Amino acid sequence: MKYIITLAFVITIAFALSTGVLAATGAEMLLNISDFEAFDDCVEFTLSISLSRATQPYSSLDFNLVSSDYHNLTITNNNPDGSEDDLAISFVSGYGSAYHKGRVVEDSGEISYLIGIFSTSGGNTIIDETDICSVRLRYSGITPQHLSIRDLRLIYKTPAGLIDSVLIASPDELTISLDLFVEMEDLAIATSEWNDGKVSLLKYWPALLCIVCIVICSSIIKARLKRKAGV
Repeated sequence: MKYIITLAFVITIAFALSTGVLAATGAEMLLNISDFEAFDDCVEFTLSISLSRATQPYSSLDFNLVSSDYHNLTITNNNPDGSEDDLAISFVSGYGSAYHKGRVVEDSGEISYLIGIFSTSGGNTIIDETDICSVRLRYSGITPQHLSIRDLRLIYKTPAGLIDSVLIASPDELTISLDLFVEMEDLAIATSEWNDGKVSLLKYWPALLCIVCIVICSSIIKARLKRKAGV
């Protein structure tokens, strides 16, 4: 009976450890849009993708960056003639990286880009907050489109030397539209009025000029009154 209890205890501990490894690794992906530029037929912008500090070290990650319409929202090509795919994806230094040129789903019109980074040592060495990559995208047309992260996985080696992965919750999809860039432009104009924490006084030059004129006129009137009083 003692051996049966011991065996059951060992099996329980082993199961708990194995499930603990599967459930332990977690992190949160962060997306940020910046550096947009408007052209005659499109808007180009940069999407920065980063991952928060993980709860456990992992060896690599991959995910799909999905656009809802490959005609109107795609990653830009660094080759002007487009003869070869050289997508405008800049990865953080210090890790290996790879991406797929994109897979189009004809039924829905989506295009999915597989993107990933990995530890060059092959071990579970990634844990800190990581700026994964920045992607330059091109948006055209007037219909709002959607960007989403799908199938985000952290991949790691188990203590037994096996390869396993954890599916991480993806952030909400981003709606890309002309209104978004109008809002960003308004924000850029508002923040440009601040310099080193101080509001620029240039926008108030008419009021400042009036104040200066009032001061000068007051000084002249006072001086004349004094002269008359002296006479």
